[in-house]
Amino acid sequence: MGRNRLKRNFVFLLLVLGPWSLVHGPAFAQTKVGKVDNVLGDVIIIHEAGKKEKAAVGAPLFLKDVVEAKKESSVQLGFQDGTTLVLREKTKIIVSEFLFNPGKKQRETILEVAGGKLKAVVSKTFNKKTSKTEFRTPTAVIGVRGTELALDVGKKKTTVFCLKGLVSTLNPLMPLKEMMVGANQYSDVEAGAPPSSPLPIPKQVLEGIEGQFGFPTSAEAVKQRGIDTLKSRLPFP
Repeated sequence: MGRNRLKRNFVFLLLVLGPWSLVHGPAFAQTKVGKVDNVLGDVIIIHEAGKKEKAAVGAPLFLKDVVEAKKESSVQLGFQDGTTLVLREKTKIIVSEFLFNPGKKQRETILEVAGGKLKAVVSKTFNKKTSKTEFRTPTAVIGVRGTELALDVGKKKTTVFCLKGLVSTLNPLMPLKEMMVGANQYSDVEAGAPPSSPLPIPKQVLEGIEGQFGFPTSAEAVKQRGIDTLKSRLPFP
């Protein structure tokens, strides 16, 4: 009798705790995709399970995370594939998909940009058949490979600035009308319309894009930031 009672109690516990273990166990195992490299001000990360936390340097970034830079804030994110992303104030992104498998030479990243301004340096890895990085906004899909770019995203218009390399852009409602945007060119993608023909980015706009982001996002910028820091510490004017 005692043995049967223990067996019944064990089955009962499985029935009660089973669903709980599914919710809190392996089903919610998180896939790390990168980390926070720099942060200024109020930046929030919301994980897939609903947990919300303030971004801090070194904090891990997981698949399906939502990252939002609040007013007068910015954040730099480093991804495992070498991609660097800087969000300006009032910018929100979602890490929708991330696959990086160097052994199989595979990479696939999809980042949804709800709104705001960002700059990205996308590392060039593998070939175009096994490597894909996309930014998706309310009006555009932007495909990039080995490129530096900036985005200005609103609900009804996305402006794509290609700083280096080449990007493709289209309105998801008109997938056959793809536009290629080259280095130092920009294109507008408005709601209900195909991308505009690329135009040269005015010099003052280029300078403004570089000045708007408080963190170095290119090899050249990283080197110059190090030189400037060293100069500031030297014991002479």
